[in-house]
Amino acid sequence: MPTFELREWQRDVLGSMPRDLLGMGAPVIGVKAPTGSGKTLLALRIAEKFKPNVVIAVVRTWTEMARFWEDARRFGYKYKPLAFFAKTEHCLELRRRRKASASVGGDEGGGLEEDEVDVRCDECSLRNNLYEEHGGFVLKYPLDGLLSVYSSVNPNLRYPEYRRLVRDRLSLIDPEYRTGGFCTYDHLRTIAKEAVRSGTPILLIGTYPYVFGPPSILFRNILGGGARIVVIIDEAHNLDTLDFLERSISNARLERLVSTCEKYCSKEPGREPCSGLDRLRRLVNTVEERLVRIVGSYDAERTFKHPKPGHLWELVSLLSLVRDEAVKFTEFETGGSGPVRGRTVLSFIDTVDFMVRLYEFKARCRVGVDSYWDYDPSVWGFYITRGERSARLVAKPFAVKPIIQYAWARFNGPWILMSGTLPGRQYIEKVWGLNVSWYVDASDMVHIGRRKVVISVREGLTSSFSERSEEMFRKYADKIRWIVLNHSEPGVYLVVYPSYKMMKGVTWYLADLPVPQRREGEVRHLPDLVEEALRLYTSGGKLVVHAVSGGRFTEGVEFVRRLGDGKVESLVKHVILAGVPFPNVGDDFVQDRVLASGLDEWEWFNVHGWMNTVQAIGRAFRSEDDEATIWLLDYRFDHLADNWGITRGAVWVRRE
Repeated sequence: MPTFELREWQRDVLGSMPRDLLGMGAPVIGVKAPTGSGKTLLALRIAEKFKPNVVIAVVRTWTEMARFWEDARRFGYKYKPLAFFAKTEHCLELRRRRKASASVGGDEGGGLEEDEVDVRCDECSLRNNLYEEHGGFVLKYPLDGLLSVYSSVNPNLRYPEYRRLVRDRLSLIDPEYRTGGFCTYDHLRTIAKEAVRSGTPILLIGTYPYVFGPPSILFRNILGGGARIVVIIDEAHNLDTLDFLERSISNARLERLVSTCEKYCSKEPGREPCSGLDRLRRLVNTVEERLVRIVGSYDAERTFKHPKPGHLWELVSLLSLVRDEAVKFTEFETGGSGPVRGRTVLSFIDTVDFMVRLYEFKARCRVGVDSYWDYDPSVWGFYITRGERSARLVAKPFAVKPIIQYAWARFNGPWILMSGTLPGRQYIEKVWGLNVSWYVDASDMVHIGRRKVVISVREGLTSSFSERSEEMFRKYADKIRWIVLNHSEPGVYLVVYPSYKMMKGVTWYLADLPVPQRREGEVRHLPDLVEEALRLYTSGGKLVVHAVSGGRFTEGVEFVRRLGDGKVESLVKHVILAGVPFPNVGDDFVQDRVLASGLDEWEWFNVHGWMNTVQAIGRAFRSEDDEATIWLLDYRFDHLADNWGITRGAVWVRRE
């Protein structure tokens, strides 16, 4: 078993843990500590003190699962890590179909979004592969051996490599696995269930939906009814916006609905629903035209706006007509057999049903829930928004308190909330509805890396809404260009903007910058971006990464070089804050969140501006040896930097 020593601050925190905490049924613990300080290990150790059967750790994105997996293995954690990711990634039949689609000119996804594929494990021949064939639920192989296999493979590997490593290690248990014939998802689920049943300690790792969304049914089925659990919420500041719960209809989704029905009818043109294909096309064309026109009448680019009552009624009414016509095509998806079926039509119908029910609920101004709702639908709102290629009608929750409380009731046990930007106790209790039993603020106990801070005070730079203009965008571009070209450090130059619109405006003036650049929203697979950054860094090159505050580039990616023995080096050598990343005050979704929080408007914006700023800076510091320069390009940082603790502990601070 690996040996290690806790850091002094970790020992101090564990030593100060209130004794009565362990006797509480389901306390909520908050841990605020800088990125790279070792709060993951601290949370795992706190969890262990409650002596649960199962520790559940949920993270925001798939790429962040590896951190818990690595720490559990590196530090000899007695809870074996099992990382769960989408079964659509595991499914061999789906992969076969997608490969066949690509080979005949289709796209690798077979034209399907992840939520438009129905993977029915109960109809798969590979199901229950680990159990004896004579019946019952008796494992063919020792549980410890199976746990060792699946807990030893990095969940962030590309799936073919992940599967190859699993297969090679399984073949040491049974040579028959060399020929394939198994499902990694079924194995993970079976091993986790048997570990819970036998009382073997395990660490279940997944993304937020495994606790806060529909996939939570998997973890609840694994746990059964009697497991003692502790839940760790990583980067818990993200609980403020559970974006994965939103439902939306876009013109692109409407086009997929039609193309899917056309594909079904091209294969079986004699089926009854196909006689209504022309009517479906006409209805969809009408809805698309109205959706684009209505959304275009609002200033809703990358921003959420409330649709006017008449516009909302029109869109919901038109969508209900499309739904009624689309229902006729569901027989293509509900019929047949096999483990993989499309659900483009069914998924569309589910979304429209939700929107119609929500509209009816709000139109009648009722408060409370019926059997359809898991929690109070009054915390959901309708919004319209526009991206570069699509217009959308969106339904999403603007208050997270009932959602978090619902999850807490279902996963009832100690909860540990951890983040470098965890809001204070009062915010957690008032906005999230969780009563905090113990709050640890290690901000002054530990400082990670060497931080140099430059604050632009006299250059007239600001992202203030009232002063945004093409001239301001050009000034920002000139400053960013100067920073990149006048500093020799290889690595990532991370530029963080308050919004997509501002990123688009500034980067237009940087098109001729003689350094590779990548923009938020243009990179689909984040590990590819990290690989590019590492390749450029090792060859002495630079990569300019343009990120939007709160986006994947500032929350869901680790720009690091692995040095062995669990040590890492950050590739981010400069963090450039192109303005103060306050949420968009002109965004109706933001305004609904402020109102629902019960906080004063400035208090809410101050908390979120601080969180966004510190999160961005944290990308540069993953270990004690990291060194980076932080550029705060907005005169408002002259006082905010001190108030938000950015200058505290810095090697030096320069105002210019």
